[in-house]
Amino acid sequence: DGTIATLLASDADIIGLVEATPAWRPALQPLYARYPYRVDCFDRDPECQTMLLSKLPIETPIAGRVWKATPIVAGGIVRWNGRPITVLATHWFRPLLRSDASRWGADDAERAAYLADGLPLSRQAGQAGLFAKYLDRETPGELIVMGDLNSAPWSGVQKAFRARTGLDNRAGWVASWPSYLPWPLRLPIDHILARGHVVVTRFEAGPRTDSDHLPVVAEIGWRD
Repeated sequence: DGTIATLLASDADIIGLVEATPAWRPALQPLYARYPYRVDCFDRDPECQTMLLSKLPIETPIAGRVWKATPIVAGGIVRWNGRPITVLATHWFRPLLRSDASRWGADDAERAAYLADGLPLSRQAGQAGLFAKYLDRETPGELIVMGDLNSAPWSGVQKAFRARTGLDNRAGWVASWPSYLPWPLRLPIDHILARGHVVVTRFEAGPRTDSDHLPVVAEIGWRD
């Protein structure tokens, strides 16, 4: 109830949810009148826990695994004043999962190398590399990526990901996890990044809800 109340009070135009299982569908019902456009892949992939809700129509919806691997994304193209903007919600692996535990095996190294030399050989680095290649090839133009990236802004993987994709976090970051610990002990792992003419002009944490993450809220502007 606390999560639903916070989402409604935000009055955001677009909401991205991660770790939202199919069991959340009935709980999210109060949002659907205000957010009639939704994208998820709950019915197609048991590991899909990502969802995008929007007040604006979603064109060319995207939901599922990136090139049959990971990460899983949910989103599509929305139009603001007639301008197309791709908006994607996603969730990355934790940083300490080694690549030898990955179903991808040796491919992790190749995918991580797409970002930069010298990155740790981890599932997260491989996943971020594949996602960066997907964004470069499939989503030209204005782009917003939001979600739990399980990485701080200063991490090598995220810095390389931002450099490769042109996504930025110039509006700053907030310590969002775990929400039950005081500020000095929390980490900034939840992000909203933008590229092109769209820019994050304000970024802040929302109030604590039922989640172990604080929600993050961004104001998006347009620059010529």
